[in-house]
Amino acid sequence: MRKENWSSKSRLKKKKKTTTNSKLHDQSKFFNNLKIKFTRMINFSLFITFVFTTIFLLIFFFEKSIRVSEITINHPSGTINSAIMQKLDVTGEILFFIDEEKIINNITLLNDVDSASIKKVWPNKLIIDIEYSSIALIIKNDKGQLYYFNQNGEKILNIKKMPSLPIILLEANTSIQDLNPLLNKNFIKFTQEVEKYNLKEKIKLNKWNYVYNRDTGISVTISKNQKIIFGNGEQLEFKILNLEKVMNDIALNNIEFNEIDLRFNSKIVLR
Repeated sequence: MRKENWSSKSRLKKKKKTTTNSKLHDQSKFFNNLKIKFTRMINFSLFITFVFTTIFLLIFFFEKSIRVSEITINHPSGTINSAIMQKLDVTGEILFFIDEEKIINNITLLNDVDSASIKKVWPNKLIIDIEYSSIALIIKNDKGQLYYFNQNGEKILNIKKMPSLPIILLEANTSIQDLNPLLNKNFIKFTQEVEKYNLKEKIKLNKWNYVYNRDTGISVTISKNQKIIFGNGEQLEFKILNLEKVMNDIALNNIEFNEIDLRFNSKIVLR
């Protein structure tokens, strides 16, 4: 009877010990699993962070590499005009998003520029070719200063090539401020028409200078004390034909004169 009691106590004690060990094992297993999950989560978070950081840096450096940092301008003068550079405010912009047409329109608004073209060069370069307006008119004031104008009568500064053109002299009482684009276009038309008729050779003149006076209009000086006054240049063909006749009469009759005034359509005045 005593032996059975001892055995029961022993079994109960062993059972309690087994239960305790089982609980400790379960707790250890739980914490190990929790540790593994936490470690995996940390590793996954670090991986995601690494991936996004790498992508961000790649995008950042890629975007920076395709922003315009170099602009090459090719044009005849070789000197970059500050006005042109102001029209090219594109440094730092993404190359592919640059509006080429807008830049060209801005540049060609300058009187000096006749045309422009733009080439995009990967990854961050612009090449701009500029052609300056050709000279259609040269005017010299009484102090000897030269001024250049394009076909529209607008003043230009950058000279691509000095053409062989007649020069219009301004008399002492006339300044460059008295001129305007419309008047300059009349000068161009006048000189072109006179040259087309080859008037200088037809009336056998050795000296021939174009002169403008704000009071009398366009004149041609043919000697130190002789000039032909054309006025505003209207009905130029009619005036040229009359001038040829008058010059023939002057040569035949040896007539002395200082001025031939063609401003009056009904008559030619000799002074």
